[in-house]
Amino acid sequence: MAYHHDFLDPNSDLGAAIFCIDKYGLAACDGVGVTGGAVYASVRFKIYDGVIGEVMISPKPIFKAFDGDEKPARRKKKKAGSESGLPDSEPGGVESNDNDIKSLERSKRRARKAVFDYAMSNPDLDLFITLTLSPDEIDRTDYGAIVKKLNAWLDYRVRKHGLKYVLVAEYHKDGQAIHFHGLVNSSAVTTVFSGKKDKRGHKIYNLPEWRLGFTTAVKVYGGKTRGGVCKYICKYISKQGEKVGGRWYYSGGDLRQPDYEYALDTVPLREALDGMEDMEHYTYRVEATGETFEIYSRKWD
Repeated sequence: MAYHHDFLDPNSDLGAAIFCIDKYGLAACDGVGVTGGAVYASVRFKIYDGVIGEVMISPKPIFKAFDGDEKPARRKKKKAGSESGLPDSEPGGVESNDNDIKSLERSKRRARKAVFDYAMSNPDLDLFITLTLSPDEIDRTDYGAIVKKLNAWLDYRVRKHGLKYVLVAEYHKDGQAIHFHGLVNSSAVTTVFSGKKDKRGHKIYNLPEWRLGFTTAVKVYGGKTRGGVCKYICKYISKQGEKVGGRWYYSGGDLRQPDYEYALDTVPLREALDGMEDMEHYTYRVEATGETFEIYSRKWD
């Protein structure tokens, strides 16, 4: 067996059950597809900083494990600041019209996955921040002006201080003014203790370099707490009925994406996954093809 990332303990039930896709050892095995020299698998592991976050099982080999040049398949790096999103956990079928409700929900779902993937793949995004806008400094409903100012503030710190960020915009209760929530790396911003703590006893900081309004910043901790924060941020996308200012989220800096491994779909693998208490199991049916995918997703709460 050959792993490109040492994320499994070979002595564990799951590690012992997996037959990993090896170009030279498993290309001819049942359950592996070979097309034009490329090798395709039916099981894909999504890995966040060495931890399995999700396992997707396809009814047939569709995940490219190796390119035709006998090298592990690599995903194209997504341009920072774009929001095309990472591969969806719910494989897409035929896109509906942009105005269709299903299309909107699919767009939001992909945006949530992209934000979550970025947040979980970059443990140095260790500061949860809120950026507000003061009516004395800027028109809080002029989205073009707001985004221009925001991008200038972010881009400067990306270039000068190595800032990494994932931000989501949210409407105020008036449905017009906006503010931003998200994650940044604390090493790239200046923080000042506000003298206050949240209900969990964590210190609340301010970001004095943001001069367009009020700010708060709280340290993010590891493990399930981090996963809960990431899911909390994604809920801001779920709440919106439309893209705020034309975008679901903003991202930038040298952000990592999840790592991927591939395997064969075997009975021992299924038994090992079913025995993992911290993984929830569900299915997703692609209406366009009638195919059903199985997904094991880690419980982060």
